[in-house]
Amino acid sequence: MKLDVAVRQHFLLPEESLHDWPGDLGLVRSGILFVLAPWSGPALVALRTLSGTLGEIDGRPPLYVRDIDRLELGLRSALPKLKGEGETFWIDSGAIVASVLSYQDAAWEGAILRYTRMVWKAT
Repeated sequence: MKLDVAVRQHFLLPEESLHDWPGDLGLVRSGILFVLAPWSGPALVALRTLSGTLGEIDGRPPLYVRDIDRLELGLRSALPKLKGEGETFWIDSGAIVASVLSYQDAAWEGAILRYTRMVWKAT
């Protein structure tokens, strides 16, 4: 996925670290799905927060960023109600195993690190 210039300034990893969405949740062996609402201040802060925290980890699972307004029906139906706050989901063997639905919670950083280590499988 290519990030819009206005969104790019909030992404603290190299853009090459983004992976193309395979089209189906069941095809993701291990990864992180970030639902981007480019019109939402909280979502942009969440993107900055997530990418900054992931930058501190040696090795990380594939990161997928999907626009909330362009989500496929199948994917949208697999997710809880989205509020446009940068909801983030950790995927293992095609299933969502963890999530951070709001970066307002003080425990988000520990959750990002813990969930990422949980799903990361070096290949």
